[in-house]
Amino acid sequence: MKKETITILGETISKEHFPILWKWAKRDQEGLERRIQSDLRPSEKVSTLLVMLELDLEEQELK
Repeated sequence: MKKETITILGETISKEHFPILWKWAKRDQEGLERRIQSDLRPSEKVSTLLVMLELDLEEQELK
């Protein structure tokens, strides 16, 4: 089975590890990139922000 991945700002998003962000990227990759760029702090890594955003979105889905 082929793993599906999408690259956002140099970071790989896989369906397995970032299911919510992966779906978002499939629908609107440019929108996700804009969101990440607007949330990214100067000293923060993109990978760190991806993890935090995925967890925030997951929490919102559970509410």
